[in-house]
Amino acid sequence: MPKLQLAPSQRRRVVVLGESRVGKTCFCDMFVTGEHWADYNPVEDTLARFLNVDGVQWELGMMDLSCTPIREHPISLTGTSLSPEYIVAILSKGSGFVLLYDITSQQSFENITQFGYGHLIKHRRPKDPETQTPYPAGIQRFGCVLVGNKVDLAPDQREVDSEVAQEWADSQGIPFFELDTRDREAIEEAMRAMVKSLARAERRDKEDLEEERRLIVEERKRQTKSDTSVVETEKRSGNFRKGVRNALRKLKI
Repeated sequence: MPKLQLAPSQRRRVVVLGESRVGKTCFCDMFVTGEHWADYNPVEDTLARFLNVDGVQWELGMMDLSCTPIREHPISLTGTSLSPEYIVAILSKGSGFVLLYDITSQQSFENITQFGYGHLIKHRRPKDPETQTPYPAGIQRFGCVLVGNKVDLAPDQREVDSEVAQEWADSQGIPFFELDTRDREAIEEAMRAMVKSLARAERRDKEDLEEERRLIVEERKRQTKSDTSVVETEKRSGNFRKGVRNALRKLKI
């Protein structure tokens, strides 16, 4: 089957971010291929899939990134495939992020909502890469969902209350889901919410930048008008002084 060709504006990279062993690779595998343990390198390769959201086809390139080595051994990553520069590039340029944690591990929830999310915010681009205009929001917005995995192990092994996770997600304005990464439909539901969040983030950035450019243009016009007014005033003043001098010369004659 020939690959559907889409406009570049509909291609996005999605990063599944979380601690080791929370199910990041399984999440990507199930979403893209419908099965676990697809044969690929989750760091160096990118799995991609088309997803229809509200009648629009989105090509989503999936990759996963572990917060654990970044948090525990940042210096030792230098020179590896997870170099600090590589990590920053992923976090700064990714369009959408799935914040994944294990509902049976309170620590995984705290690490992703504190360190992981904070690290992501820290490394977002402060300026539009095309125009170098600073984003009015301070950083480039991004699509995001919070996802609790291994719901099949609840309630016996649950450590993270869904109410607590929902409250955190609401405080950040992002959707929240609990699921089992063996459930492809549940993953697709979370991904559709992520795409909607992504589209909303990009729309808001676009509107903010257009408004910022409009204000800059108006300010330049006002400055140009002010400068022109000053020149005209000086010109009229100069003509007046010249006329007075001519009149005085005639009187002397």
